[in-house]
Amino acid sequence: SSACNSSCCAPAAPVASCLTRLASQAMGGKAQTAQDALDSLKQTPPRSLQAARNVRAQLQKLEQQHVDVREHYEILDRHMEKLNKEGRTTKFVNGTGRATMDVMEGTIRDVLNGNGASSSSSSITITAPLRDYPTKFPAAVMPTADEVVEMCKILPNLDSPPHVSNIIKIMLQALSAVTGVQVRAFGSAVSGFCDEASDVDLVVIATEADLVKGLEIESGITGHDFKIRVLEKLKSRLQECGFGYQQLIRRARVPTLKMNFQFSGRREGLECDISLNNPLPLFNTQLLNEYAAIDPRAIEVYRECKLWAKSAGVQGAPEGHLSSYAFRLMVVFYMQVKGALPCLQDRLHAKPKIVKWAGREHDVMMADRASIAWGPAKVEITFSGFVHFYSEEFRWGEGVVSVRTGRCFVKDDYPQMTPPNSWRAMTPKELAELIHIEDPFEKERNLNTVLWPRHNAKLRDAFVKQNSINSQIRIPERQFPSAKLVQIPYFALYCALVFVLVLSSLCL
Repeated sequence: SSACNSSCCAPAAPVASCLTRLASQAMGGKAQTAQDALDSLKQTPPRSLQAARNVRAQLQKLEQQHVDVREHYEILDRHMEKLNKEGRTTKFVNGTGRATMDVMEGTIRDVLNGNGASSSSSSITITAPLRDYPTKFPAAVMPTADEVVEMCKILPNLDSPPHVSNIIKIMLQALSAVTGVQVRAFGSAVSGFCDEASDVDLVVIATEADLVKGLEIESGITGHDFKIRVLEKLKSRLQECGFGYQQLIRRARVPTLKMNFQFSGRREGLECDISLNNPLPLFNTQLLNEYAAIDPRAIEVYRECKLWAKSAGVQGAPEGHLSSYAFRLMVVFYMQVKGALPCLQDRLHAKPKIVKWAGREHDVMMADRASIAWGPAKVEITFSGFVHFYSEEFRWGEGVVSVRTGRCFVKDDYPQMTPPNSWRAMTPKELAELIHIEDPFEKERNLNTVLWPRHNAKLRDAFVKQNSINSQIRIPERQFPSAKLVQIPYFALYCALVFVLVLSSLCL
């Protein structure tokens, strides 16, 4: 504490500089510094939302250095859950009145540099409402062995590009000790909406008993933690097979392992997102594949939409925007409403197909495109029309994007769909204007839950702005010749006719 009274802790100096100087006097070594970080996290947890985000990001970097930080995550989540219940969070402010980083945030940064640090800082605090930090996740129920067997029987067979098939083969080799394991690809890489830069989404499907035995997982781990432990084991095995580790997203509805695989002749590695026992996206992919085959214009519109969304900064679930999957559903729904695509989940085309997974029932019914009479639609489908639909015609806050119904209904017609999470701390006005997007097979899932405060308004404004730009780009009117130019050919024809008559009279 005496060191903290040095000149580096003067009111005008940020807390981080103090921690950096203290770290230079501390012991090195990852094991020791990781323990220092753990002790600091117990004694001085982050007191602001931004600090908590930064701590979580730094823990992920620590994890990439093969440091065990599971206990760090648990402590951080318990603390944020406590703050969430209190409905307030505290932020450090230095003597100049400008917000600075938390002590814990600085400590984690020092750990990354191989240094240890422990300190306290004199500062005043202000309170602010806690925002967009998820602390509770639905209890992850593992499927029974019978459910896994039945699910594997009805999983759609999706054609994978050669590079995706090669990745699946390598993953099966890494999981060879797990009896009956299956690895399937889904998402844009196999749905027809892909391009050269598309990531590969993969799901591992196996029973809990086979995973425990094949991966030598400790007993007593269940639910969400079990999925994380399986992905941790899988990470080590994939690294032995040539994969590069990027990140393990623990605090998500579906824990995801991000790996990178480098192909020969490819400049950049291919990112692979791996999840466990998450089979429903396979049916979503099959559905989108069918729609893309019926009318390839869906692919063209989506690719333009993807480029536009990236340039406008309104895409990416990790950044609090809609996912690429949500935008694909929006494109299909727009085409359904305009009559360019049918509704493959309409009861008129197919019978219910109920599948049970993790104690819940899902209707994965969809009609095959060959079984319905649907000719090419004579309707104009363009990206400009897509933008106009969502800026002028779609009812934000009331309407629901639902490819399951393919028609414009209001949210009251979807009672199973969950409302936005309360921890988003959105204003009543924001909640009233939220876009609602129903998952085709998980009826209770609303894809707007990833949106952060003000991001829904940013998305709508982007649509309105682009629609205004499109309306200003007019096709030039066709230029017709003037009246004099139109009369010249007729006059020439008249003269020629008179000349022929005169010549004929002379000959006679």
